[in-house]
Amino acid sequence: MSKRAAGNRYIIAAGHICLDVIPTFPEKSIDESNLLRPGSLNIVGPSVISTGGSVSNTGLALHRLGFPVKLIGRVGKDYFGDILLKRISQYGNGLADYISSVDNEVTSYSLVINPPGVDRIFYHCPGANDSFNENDISDTALKNASVFHFGYPPVLKKIYRDGGRGLLSILKRAKSFGAITSLDMALPDPSSEAGKLNWTAYMEMVSPYLDFFMPSIEELLFMFDRDKYDKLSSLSGKDPIIRNVTRKTVNNLTDKILEMGCFGVFVKLGNRGAYLKTGKLNNNIKESISVEWENVELYTPVFKIKKVKGTTGAGDTTIAGFLGSLDSGLGPKEAVDMAVAVGSSCVEESDAISGIKSWEQTRNRIKKGWEKEKITENFQ
Repeated sequence: MSKRAAGNRYIIAAGHICLDVIPTFPEKSIDESNLLRPGSLNIVGPSVISTGGSVSNTGLALHRLGFPVKLIGRVGKDYFGDILLKRISQYGNGLADYISSVDNEVTSYSLVINPPGVDRIFYHCPGANDSFNENDISDTALKNASVFHFGYPPVLKKIYRDGGRGLLSILKRAKSFGAITSLDMALPDPSSEAGKLNWTAYMEMVSPYLDFFMPSIEELLFMFDRDKYDKLSSLSGKDPIIRNVTRKTVNNLTDKILEMGCFGVFVKLGNRGAYLKTGKLNNNIKESISVEWENVELYTPVFKIKKVKGTTGAGDTTIAGFLGSLDSGLGPKEAVDMAVAVGSSCVEESDAISGIKSWEQTRNRIKKGWEKEKITENFQ
């Protein structure tokens, strides 16, 4: 199936990994004001325990789609670490081989509050992710990489604290083995050390060896136009920021990234879909991608589904659809469609992975006329 992954080539998902604990909620509408009220009691259903974070969500989604993958992360030698490694190994032999298990560190976990009809809330312990560094990524793994994806620098302390030098070294090594490189972000706590970092300078450091930057619209605004992020957050209130974002805003922000040397920017727009903008083919990527990818601007809304059961992992699995498209040699339009198709499939189940079907099933669902949502006025 995969053109670039032929001959024992792999897609690599590296960076942040954790264990997700997800309480299930009743079907009735939720009183949002009561969710975090001190002293309140909220009745929930059985919990869903799943692996989470960029490495797991993107990597295992690629695996379910049918692509050969290697997962690279760091966990503690503790109870949660044992559960996480066991869960990953259950998806396929060897999937956990490049995940470091470290003494005297705790495994990262997230408590995911994700009631129907309400955007998810995370309580997150970074754990062993704080000490993840470039030494956790071996040349043995990189030498077989067709695509190298790295996730969540804002919650990897050693990766963000040096201003991007470590990540730059990682991306250079990945490029030396001929891999297409991509980077996903996470929205940091504004009051945290990562939230106060100069992310524009960080991206200027790493962009020359980055092929695709793949943030959410919230991350893009937070890191590259904080004033507008704060303004839109205030204007949106409890609603997602994307409701008040225009296509022109996304266009202007992506131009800033392209000027730093990155070839393409793929922006996740939540329930509004996804946006892709690319520049001129450069020496880092021109041998790995067709000329039809040059100077592209595309937007697509999401595909219609009957019911959103949960949004956990939707952005990560959308990225999996895009990376799989790159690996398969698809053109930009079909790549963006496959990305939102995989993300749309994800939200049909409460966890990040269960809704993902095979690559062929997903493509066939589109070919059979899977309908998209209407394009909103802001993106026409």
